[in-house]
Amino acid sequence: MNQIRDVVNLDTKAFIMFSDLIKQFYEVKSETLKVLDLKLSHLKILHLLSDHNGINQQEIAVISASKRSTISEIISEMESEDLVVRIGNDTDRRVMNIFLTEKGKSASDLIQSEFRSYCMQCMEGFSDAEVLLFQQLLNRFQFQKGKK
Repeated sequence: MNQIRDVVNLDTKAFIMFSDLIKQFYEVKSETLKVLDLKLSHLKILHLLSDHNGINQQEIAVISASKRSTISEIISEMESEDLVVRIGNDTDRRVMNIFLTEKGKSASDLIQSEFRSYCMQCMEGFSDAEVLLFQQLLNRFQFQKGKK
């Protein structure tokens, strides 16, 4: 596998551009998401929880590259807005898992719908086979993230 990496000129700019596309979603869809009347940090956490409902605060901090104290503060705000609820972990009472409330799920559904629309716009001009291949490669890349 390393031979491939030695031969292929890996374009790291492509990875950065892909990351930037994700960040731009919140700018491109800001008018649509404004109806939710939520902070950007809340939108991002709702978006994350829509795919990973029930993860703990530490996992949110790692995935979002934020300080645990910052995430704790954001979760407290979201809890007071009835978007999420903290539930103690059955196996470790020190760990709090974060779940969407009905209000949070409703907001996250809109975010997911808009994100899907945004992704489809980004894929305009791609054939169905190319979209499928792209998804397969992303899934494979996801799988590789924990390996060293």
